[in-house]
Amino acid sequence: MFSFKRCLNLKPDQPKIWYTKAKIHGKIEEYEEAVNDLAMAIKYKNSFADAWYFRGAFLAPLGRYKETEMCLDSALHYDPKLVDKVTVLKESIKEHLK
Repeated sequence: MFSFKRCLNLKPDQPKIWYTKAKIHGKIEEYEEAVNDLAMAIKYKNSFADAWYFRGAFLAPLGRYKETEMCLDSALHYDPKLVDKVTVLKESIKEHLK
């Protein structure tokens, strides 16, 4: 993670770096850190559909289902080709949204 921090110190406005760092956090189940990194990616590129999708995916295990749904809707808005992935994730949280 040191190299990511170094890159972000030099160029904090690079959404792809935040996104990549978040995916690593997610793989090791550090979901809060992943969600925060993805928020930064989205801050610098609001139309970053994959960042919206993974933010939703990492919010779900935290029990933040309404936010998950909002992120997935944003992902789909910016990239309709994500429909299959979004549909699968929405189905997996559907019972929590009742």
